[in-house]
Amino acid sequence: MATSLVYSMATPTPHAYDILISGFARRDLLPSLTTYQTVLLSLATTSQFDQTMSLLTHMRRRGIRPTIYTYNSLLNACAQSKPPRWKEALSFLSQCQREPGITPDLVSYTTAMRMVGMCLDLILIS
Repeated sequence: MATSLVYSMATPTPHAYDILISGFARRDLLPSLTTYQTVLLSLATTSQFDQTMSLLTHMRRRGIRPTIYTYNSLLNACAQSKPPRWKEALSFLSQCQREPGITPDLVSYTTAMRMVGMCLDLILIS
């Protein structure tokens, strides 16, 4: 139910975090990993990185561990931001490296390197 409500939002919404944290917490529903990943990506694509970090912490406290897919999606959202959010991406990559049982993969490092290249391009253009 939680996931379908979040999926029903046609576009990323700044209210996704509030819906997940307050709405579901009051009803004692435990959102799934898919629900968290959907809201995390929604937050990241709307540049709400403080709430993204907060939600990652919240999901861990509830016993739901992020996956490599979670981190790669967040890295990609950082890379697609205008301008690229390299500080946040490095933070996500660092968290991924410290997460027990998760190893950054080819997608993780390729996305990070692509973002560095984009940032260098922006510097050279300026």
